[in-house]
Amino acid sequence: MYLNGDFNLYNIIFNPINNIFVDARFIGNHSKLKKLVAVSMKVIAGISLVTVAASFFLTKPLVSVFARPDNPVYDLAVTGNRICTTE
Repeated sequence: MYLNGDFNLYNIIFNPINNIFVDARFIGNHSKLKKLVAVSMKVIAGISLVTVAASFFLTKPLVSVFARPDNPVYDLAVTGNRICTTE
């Protein structure tokens, strides 16, 4: 069952990327590879920005999952989360 899941993951994600790379290398179709890299970089940048924004603006609700607001550790955790988000 575990190997079946890995094989499905390979077929869904890595096999199409490998086919584009093979096309670019042996057939000379570099436009697909350049487009794939550009889209991948945009998706990675978008996910990074959303994650940083969510972490920065939702710091108090995220920290309150692990520490109660009346706990002294709460303020320390909020400050630490904001420092780690911005640096």
